[in-house]
Amino acid sequence: MEIFFNGTMMHVTIEHAHIEIEADCQVRNELGIPGLDRPLHERKQVVHAMTGNRYDKIPYMPRMCPEGMWTLGIPREKPVEDEYLWPYYIPIDDAWQYVNEWELDEGGGYANPTERRVIDLGYGIHYHEGRTTLGCIHVMHKLAQYGLVAMVQSELAKGRKNTIEVKYD
Repeated sequence: MEIFFNGTMMHVTIEHAHIEIEADCQVRNELGIPGLDRPLHERKQVVHAMTGNRYDKIPYMPRMCPEGMWTLGIPREKPVEDEYLWPYYIPIDDAWQYVNEWELDEGGGYANPTERRVIDLGYGIHYHEGRTTLGCIHVMHKLAQYGLVAMVQSELAKGRKNTIEVKYD
């Protein structure tokens, strides 16, 4: 299965069929996009890079899912208590990008970006009722997420690879 994501829609091709799934990747950060500002000086707003080492606590400012050709992993069922990732999370196994580490202020909130670059991993595809993510692709409708999960699982069961190309318009 091949998916092309342009920032507003996932175009899914599986065998000879083609479907479209509404999706976006709206991220709250410091870039000044109206309605998507992340409050800088609030400690609870600080996000840490997913570097692959669970002990790293490197503050960074979230960015959109990186452009490139990536591989989808095995969908993971999430408990209803996990409101952000429920009902399923589809990992984009090899997606990564460099992000800037941020200095924190005295209160533990964001102060300034540094020149230090760190790797950020952990991108994926999921549904949730909010309108922003920390960089994941956000499926707009829960039923569409269930359908996408079923397609990914079916292709994996057949030993086929699922890919997603991310290229923003």
